[in-house]
Amino acid sequence: MNRVKQCTSAAFFMVLSWSAAAHPHSFISLQSEPVVKDGLLSAFKMRWTMDEITSSDLLYDAGNAKPGSEVWKKLAAEVMANVLGQHYFSELWHNGQRVKFDNRPDGYGLERDGLQAVLTFTLPLATPQTHCRADVYLFHLRPDLLRRYVL
Repeated sequence: MNRVKQCTSAAFFMVLSWSAAAHPHSFISLQSEPVVKDGLLSAFKMRWTMDEITSSDLLYDAGNAKPGSEVWKKLAAEVMANVLGQHYFSELWHNGQRVKFDNRPDGYGLERDGLQAVLTFTLPLATPQTHCRADVYLFHLRPDLLRRYVL
């Protein structure tokens, strides 16, 4: 009987520990601004301010490195690799059709803003879109995090 209790207890605590092994998530303050060139929506300028936990991890790794140094460039490349791997954590819809992003962001960087890390980049569209007073919907991270632009 004692062995049954031990096995049951072990199984119970293993199930409880699954949540402890969950993937951590970041909370990001997002700013996005449409870029219109020659009458076409061509990109979005992004500014993502990381939460305190993510920022502390990045800022610890940056140490006392000067802005624009190789340390910051390496950290920015690591963060952008994650962002690219998740399709920029975003979806764009224009006139009811999903719009693809280009695979390479235009200029990106990571910097310190007080006690927070900030990722900036330009998110280019694979094909620029006409904007004749059309609705453009940019979803970040989840469909309920919606930014609507009327161009």
